[in-house]
Amino acid sequence: MKLEVSLRCLLELLSNPKVGRRENITTARGKKGKINDMIGEVVGKGLPHRIQMALDSLRVIGNEAVHPGKIDLDGIDGKETAVALFGVLNFVVEKMLTEPREIEDIYSLLPDSTKKGIDERDNKALTKQ
Repeated sequence: MKLEVSLRCLLELLSNPKVGRRENITTARGKKGKINDMIGEVVGKGLPHRIQMALDSLRVIGNEAVHPGKIDLDGIDGKETAVALFGVLNFVVEKMLTEPREIEDIYSLLPDSTKKGIDERDNKALTKQ
């Protein structure tokens, strides 16, 4: 049996904050709202521009794709777009979740005295600015 997956359905999963785990993420933040506003909120907190671009690409292309006539998902271009968007999602997860956790895990291996010295160096550098 061959399972045909709807590209519109897949892109809806990527773009709609009420679908899948993102509803849990927005609830965990203690806030609900439009994903556009949520992206704006984290941009205001210093979200890197490349991550903002990735999130807005997921939001806009995914939303446009679920409405017939907005983005053509028929044929190879549609499949390539869907695959590319999943790549963008993987990029966001890697940069925002995986990499920071890996660096924190490595940094936690440093002796406390070394971390204290690093903190002193950084504080000294920051006060010179």
